[in-house]
Amino acid sequence: MQLPEHFHLSEFVRSETADAMGWGNVPPPEAVRRLHMLCLRVLEPVRQRVGCPIVVTSGYRSLKLNRAIGGSDSSSHVDGCAADIYAACLDAAELKEVILKTVPEFDQLYLHRKNNFVHVSYRTGNNRNQVLPDKET
Repeated sequence: MQLPEHFHLSEFVRSETADAMGWGNVPPPEAVRRLHMLCLRVLEPVRQRVGCPIVVTSGYRSLKLNRAIGGSDSSSHVDGCAADIYAACLDAAELKEVILKTVPEFDQLYLHRKNNFVHVSYRTGNNRNQVLPDKET
Protein backbone atom coordinates (compact mmCIF):
# COMPACT_ATOMS: atom_id res chain seq x y z
CA MET A 1 0.00 0.00 0.00
CA GLN A 2 1.28 3.43 -0.91
CA LEU A 3 1.08 5.97 1.85
CA PRO A 4 1.55 9.67 1.04
CA GLU A 5 4.00 10.40 -1.75
CA HIS A 6 7.37 9.29 -0.36
CA PHE A 7 6.36 6.39 1.90
CA HIS A 8 5.19 2.80 1.51
CA LEU A 9 3.61 0.51 4.09
CA SER A 10 6.43 -2.01 3.67
CA GLU A 11 8.82 0.49 5.29
CA PHE A 12 6.71 0.55 8.44
CA VAL A 13 6.27 -3.21 8.91
CA ARG A 14 9.81 -4.39 8.11
CA SER A 15 11.33 -6.21 11.10
CA GLU A 16 14.41 -8.40 11.31
CA THR A 17 13.13 -9.80 14.62
CA ALA A 18 9.76 -10.77 13.17
CA ASP A 19 11.48 -12.32 10.14
CA ALA A 20 13.88 -14.32 12.33
CA MET A 21 10.99 -15.59 14.45
CA GLY A 22 8.83 -16.40 11.43
CA TRP A 23 6.13 -13.96 12.51
CA GLY A 24 4.07 -11.71 10.34
CA ASN A 25 3.95 -8.04 11.28
CA VAL A 26 0.74 -7.08 9.50
CA PRO A 27 -1.10 -4.03 10.85
CA PRO A 28 -4.88 -4.03 11.12
CA PRO A 29 -6.75 -1.50 8.94
CA GLU A 30 -7.05 1.05 11.76
CA ALA A 31 -3.26 1.00 12.31
CA VAL A 32 -2.75 1.53 8.56
CA ARG A 33 -5.03 4.58 8.72
CA ARG A 34 -2.99 5.92 11.63
CA LEU A 35 0.27 5.36 9.74
CA HIS A 36 -1.26 7.24 6.82
CA MET A 37 -2.00 10.21 9.09
CA LEU A 38 1.50 10.06 10.61
CA CYS A 39 2.93 10.28 7.10
CA LEU A 40 0.51 12.96 5.95
CA ARG A 41 0.84 15.25 8.99
CA VAL A 42 4.45 14.66 10.05
CA LEU A 43 6.73 12.66 7.80
CA GLU A 44 5.77 14.03 4.40
CA PRO A 45 6.07 17.71 5.46
CA VAL A 46 9.47 16.95 7.00
CA ARG A 47 10.56 15.09 3.84
CA GLN A 48 9.55 18.04 1.70
CA ARG A 49 11.38 20.46 4.00
CA VAL A 50 14.69 18.58 4.11
CA GLY A 51 14.65 17.49 0.47
CA CYS A 52 16.16 14.07 1.08
CA PRO A 53 14.84 10.62 2.00
CA ILE A 54 13.41 9.98 5.45
CA VAL A 55 14.27 6.41 6.46
CA VAL A 56 11.93 4.50 8.77
CA THR A 57 13.90 2.20 11.08
CA SER A 58 10.85 1.11 13.06
CA GLY A 59 7.17 1.77 12.47
CA TYR A 60 4.24 -0.51 13.19
CA ARG A 61 4.93 -3.35 15.63
CA SER A 62 2.48 -6.08 16.52
CA LEU A 63 2.08 -6.50 20.27
CA LYS A 64 3.93 -9.83 20.06
CA LEU A 65 6.84 -8.20 18.22
CA ASN A 66 6.88 -5.21 20.54
CA ARG A 67 7.10 -7.49 23.58
CA ALA A 68 9.86 -9.54 21.94
CA ILE A 69 12.06 -6.46 21.56
CA GLY A 70 11.33 -5.26 25.11
CA GLY A 71 8.84 -2.53 24.19
CA SER A 72 6.00 -1.34 26.37
CA ASP A 73 2.49 -2.67 25.72
CA SER A 74 1.35 0.97 25.54
CA SER A 75 3.89 1.89 22.83
CA SER A 76 2.55 4.10 20.06
CA HIS A 77 4.25 1.73 17.61
CA VAL A 78 1.62 -0.93 18.47
CA ASP A 79 -1.18 1.45 17.47
CA GLY A 80 0.50 2.53 14.22
CA CYS A 81 1.01 6.06 15.54
CA ALA A 82 4.82 6.20 15.74
CA ALA A 83 7.98 5.87 13.71
CA ASP A 84 11.66 5.91 14.47
CA ILE A 85 13.33 7.77 11.62
CA TYR A 86 16.48 9.38 10.31
CA ALA A 87 17.17 11.64 7.35
CA ALA A 88 19.77 10.72 4.76
CA CYS A 89 21.11 14.30 4.71
CA LEU A 90 21.01 15.33 8.40
CA ASP A 91 22.09 13.97 11.72
CA ALA A 92 19.31 13.04 14.10
CA ALA A 93 19.66 16.16 16.27
CA GLU A 94 19.21 18.36 13.19
CA LEU A 95 16.21 16.28 12.11
CA LYS A 96 14.59 16.76 15.50
CA GLU A 97 14.97 20.54 15.10
CA VAL A 98 13.46 20.42 11.61
CA ILE A 99 10.46 18.52 12.98
CA LEU A 100 9.98 21.13 15.71
CA LYS A 101 10.06 23.93 13.12
CA THR A 102 7.97 22.17 10.48
CA VAL A 103 5.30 20.15 12.26
CA PRO A 104 2.74 22.15 14.24
CA GLU A 105 1.19 19.12 15.91
CA PHE A 106 2.64 15.79 17.05
CA ASP A 107 2.16 13.56 20.07
CA GLN A 108 5.69 12.77 21.26
CA LEU A 109 9.16 13.51 19.98
CA TYR A 110 12.59 12.52 21.24
CA LEU A 111 16.10 11.95 19.99
CA HIS A 112 17.81 8.60 20.53
CA ARG A 113 21.45 9.65 20.57
CA LYS A 114 23.13 6.23 20.69
CA ASN A 115 21.32 4.89 17.63
CA ASN A 116 21.04 8.28 15.88
CA PHE A 117 17.31 8.33 15.19
CA VAL A 118 14.28 10.41 16.11
CA HIS A 119 11.09 8.92 17.53
CA VAL A 120 7.96 10.82 16.52
CA SER A 121 4.30 9.99 17.00
CA TYR A 122 1.03 11.49 15.85
CA ARG A 123 -2.49 10.82 17.13
CA THR A 124 -5.47 12.30 15.35
CA GLY A 125 -7.31 14.64 17.71
CA ASN A 126 -5.34 14.24 20.92
CA ASN A 127 -1.72 15.19 20.38
CA ARG A 128 0.27 16.40 23.37
CA ASN A 129 3.22 18.05 21.57
CA GLN A 130 5.52 16.47 24.15
CA VAL A 131 9.21 16.86 23.56
CA LEU A 132 10.74 14.21 25.77
CA PRO A 133 14.33 14.20 27.05
CA ASP A 134 16.89 12.75 24.65
CA LYS A 135 17.68 9.08 25.25
CA GLU A 136 21.33 8.16 25.55
CA THR A 137 20.98 4.35 25.57
